[in-house]
Amino acid sequence: MDFIAAGGRSKGSLSYKCGCIAVDPRGVPYILYSAGNESTAEMLIVAPDDRIGWKRMPLAGQVAR
Repeated sequence: MDFIAAGGRSKGSLSYKCGCIAVDPRGVPYILYSAGNESTAEMLIVAPDDRIGWKRMPLAGQVAR
């Protein structure tokens, strides 16, 4: 099992909320979840990357408009 993200409920730490897992037609998994604190929040998508393990990206930048 790979470690994707860690946070907490202490002031200034990001709090992660569960999302979902999707698999594309090639069998590549994608994990979607949210991260935030008292002043900000964003949706993230994580995908496997051969060089670094898992690559974390803001979901808004990955969605076609």
